[in-house]
Amino acid sequence: MTLNEYIIAVGDGNQDDGENFLRDFGSTEVFFSIGADGVQLEDGPTTASSDILLRISFANLNGQRLALFFTSMQDIRLSERFAGMSLIRAIEMVCKLADDFDGMLIQSDQSAWIAFHQEALSNFNKQSKYQERC
Repeated sequence: MTLNEYIIAVGDGNQDDGENFLRDFGSTEVFFSIGADGVQLEDGPTTASSDILLRISFANLNGQRLALFFTSMQDIRLSERFAGMSLIRAIEMVCKLADDFDGMLIQSDQSAWIAFHQEALSNFNKQSKYQERC
């Protein structure tokens, strides 16, 4: 099952307990729309330096601001300028931006989505660091 299929299944009420979420999907690439202030961005893989200021798109859900990610780089809801990273790196990034975001929302290629609040992301992040040491 792909991350996209998992999100659609959860939306249809066919969810599991999520215990193996990171093991199953941590390395899956997710995508997000970006804006960059005063930076010339080029197509292709790039390593971001600390002097680049990126604006990450967000969704408002019940008064909470969630960093917005997509499961497909072909999703027409992505802006022309977008980036991708593994889900675990996306979780780490959103955890570091806890002052700016209340969590993250991952949108399937259809209408289904799944949201995680900072507490859940923090738990995933701790689980990830533990798995890397094992």
